[in-house]
Amino acid sequence: MKKVLMKQRYYPMFPSVFIVMVLLLITFLNPSYAQGPVEELSGWFSIDWGDSEDGNSSTVYTLSDLNGQETMLNLDEKVVKNLGGVLQFNGKHVSAQGTLATPSGTNMKSDSVEGSQAAFNVISISSAPLFEPQALAIDGVSSAAVSGAFPWVTIMCKFSDIADEPNNVAYFNGMYSSTKPGMDHYWKELSFNQVDVSGSSVGGTGWYTLPNTELYYNPTDTQGGTDKTLLANECLAAADADVDYSLYDGINMMFNSNFDNGYAWGGSRYMTLDGVTKRWRTTWEPPWAYHNISVIAHEMGHGFGLPHSDAPGGVNTYDNPWDVMSQDRYNCGAAWDPTYGCMAQHTISYHKDLLGWIPGVRIITVSSGTDTTVILEDLAAPASSNYQMVKITTGETPNFYTVEARKFTGYDVKLPDEGIVIHNVDTSRSADAVLEPDGSSTNLWSVGETFIDAANDISVTVNADTGTGFEVTISNFSNIIDGTIFGEVQGGVTIELYKAQCGGNELEETVTTDLNGDFIFTGVLNGSYFVEPEKTGYTFSPEGQFVTISDNSVSGVDFTATTRFVDNGDGTVTDTLTLLMWLQDGSCFGTQDWDTAATSAEELNSGECGLSDGSAAGDWRLPTREEFQGIGTDPPTTYSPAFPSAAWTMPSAPFIAVSTSRYWSITKKTTDSSWYVRMLNGGTNYSDLSTSYYVWPVR
Repeated sequence: MKKVLMKQRYYPMFPSVFIVMVLLLITFLNPSYAQGPVEELSGWFSIDWGDSEDGNSSTVYTLSDLNGQETMLNLDEKVVKNLGGVLQFNGKHVSAQGTLATPSGTNMKSDSVEGSQAAFNVISISSAPLFEPQALAIDGVSSAAVSGAFPWVTIMCKFSDIADEPNNVAYFNGMYSSTKPGMDHYWKELSFNQVDVSGSSVGGTGWYTLPNTELYYNPTDTQGGTDKTLLANECLAAADADVDYSLYDGINMMFNSNFDNGYAWGGSRYMTLDGVTKRWRTTWEPPWAYHNISVIAHEMGHGFGLPHSDAPGGVNTYDNPWDVMSQDRYNCGAAWDPTYGCMAQHTISYHKDLLGWIPGVRIITVSSGTDTTVILEDLAAPASSNYQMVKITTGETPNFYTVEARKFTGYDVKLPDEGIVIHNVDTSRSADAVLEPDGSSTNLWSVGETFIDAANDISVTVNADTGTGFEVTISNFSNIIDGTIFGEVQGGVTIELYKAQCGGNELEETVTTDLNGDFIFTGVLNGSYFVEPEKTGYTFSPEGQFVTISDNSVSGVDFTATTRFVDNGDGTVTDTLTLLMWLQDGSCFGTQDWDTAATSAEELNSGECGLSDGSAAGDWRLPTREEFQGIGTDPPTTYSPAFPSAAWTMPSAPFIAVSTSRYWSITKKTTDSSWYVRMLNGGTNYSDLSTSYYVWPVR
């Protein structure tokens, strides 16, 4: 993977000058911002995420003041990119500058505009912490760990014009069960028992009738057109006499129709309920959502402040099968409950870290200039105190990589496979974490594969499966040499890296290509190197390559593999290393004494032993002992007493009928004896000329 990164230089300026310049620029680009004077609003910033059954997604930003007055925000993510992204403002008290406009008057949006509410076009935004006591009651996604009991209440509301009651109280109470697939069981597993939803229950006596029709809350009858604030206020008010909201942390509202033309929503609302003023975790659920408990888990995740994740090049947000906050309904057949439908998988390490569920000692940050090898335990069910998460810095705030190990454990039984999952995280995006592709449909990195970000000199190699996790090697900044073997073999090729020295090359490191022929050397120091591929039975072009490293990485050190022994199709085989041509049939003449064998070889011609090469008597001969020992070694060895000095491979295809026994060589020991070579192991010795051994001509 290669990236081109553009760096910009920023100059400081006085805040007031900055705001004026931004306002002038935005007004020029978008005249709708000139609809009113610049105003300043302050309040509690909330994000709601919308999820449709057919794969559409939406995001809405709102600001609630201390009086409970709520204002829609039209916020371009570019406004907060250099401040670390929009997620850091969620649940916090902020100050926003901008202009007031109706939703139809701007092409800036929160991705969805509710009803006919007035919207505030945000020009700039900043944190504005409160120090009054009520500020302490506001909890949200922050650096503090989310832990403890978070009881949710389910409120069942039906529209005045729709009588249907899809499920009963027992069904919704069962959703919070402490046994699988209940939400109490689920969130305990996801958080390593740091969070539970014990104490959750259905509020009141059953279905409560809203004072208005479905169309009243969504007058445009469109996706994202529902006034969710009004709907929430009237739903909660309908059950208020029977529910003590102060006992709960979150609210799941269940409706009896697809009130928003298909959207389910999760997020938060700043409200005062039963004397408690705080930011309440809140979801709005249509029937299709609560008929699959994975969707409830997804929306409650938004209630905990988690955003979506994504996969590269996807057609929608719901294409990351490794995360409940993306493709929660992936592979439902492997995790299906007869009552509650599709069960959810775990969320990713980035999200677990956001909520403080991974201890700091189990997260390793690989900063620039660092190379390390670690064992990553299964993210869902770590079996030891090894690391659970790797963060790799890129030098570009707010961008980094996360690396995690996934296994078929617990709720992760529905995953595509087991292996290493890598995300690129940019907190200025609405979907912060995006999968790094490996070329497969699942974007999983398996043993032997290496992820490379050449632009940032970052690599992640999956070394081994430990059974409960994976061993990975991470290199950040260090120089890299990588390439690919093409041709007649890819996997299992030995690649040797030699450091060029005055007295000769010195072997630095050896790696083996993966099944795709890819190889990589990481942590290469500055200097001159020679890269050489080797695999018995093959030759490579070029034979080797010189590479110079000077604070840089070098890619594309490629080679083409060719089979060493080439079947010429005429009864002969050419050794491309020695350029000798051998008779393809290794036992055509059977066994003969030495004199007969030498004569048989010399008189061999086209038409005999399967030959059609046009050869004539006198073209062929017996091989020397050195030639015989070289046919089974790579590179070919010269003569060595007893056994070859290099590893021996008995000749096989494209040769035929090669015996494991002894073959005569032309090399005599004495006038009455000659050397032979045993094909089983390349061993050599001599024998009397009257002994019968196999005959294998060469030319």
